[in-house]
Amino acid sequence: MNVSSLRLPYIFGTMPGRIPLWKMFTDQIKGQAVFPALKGGTALVTVEQVAEAAVGALEAKKHRATYAICGENMKYQTFYKYMVDALGQETEVPVVPLDAVREVYEGMDQASKAEGTEHGIHSIVTAELQELDLYLNPEDTKKVLGIRDHDVKESIHEALLRCVAE
Repeated sequence: MNVSSLRLPYIFGTMPGRIPLWKMFTDQIKGQAVFPALKGGTALVTVEQVAEAAVGALEAKKHRATYAICGENMKYQTFYKYMVDALGQETEVPVVPLDAVREVYEGMDQASKAEGTEHGIHSIVTAELQELDLYLNPEDTKKVLGIRDHDVKESIHEALLRCVAE
């Protein structure tokens, strides 16, 4: 079997009748006076770019390849500020070192273990990754997969507004 895979970063957009995944994050920030961010950043794409990449991978006929796609790179602090804006609140979003919040993340992992739940990736590992700039170069896969430029920030805005409306 010939397979291509797409490595997907944070995906933004809306689907009729669906609440975006990001609602669980806006719910965490809702009503908070302070919501700390770690220093890193990540790659973001729109749902349209994911669809274009999937079709492009099939059409390119470059099987058994992995494509890391990106529409834009953003710091976590900036993303959290977008959530605060969507909520219409004045939450402070300081960048803090991992050591300042390590116990919180470890406590989340301990609580999950006690409840017998599994999140797929431990919270402390997520935090360690959020200390890094996990950026991608959008140009690396745009041409080969036929990914067009889309307004990632507008997709974030639309998705977050849907989250806070629910």
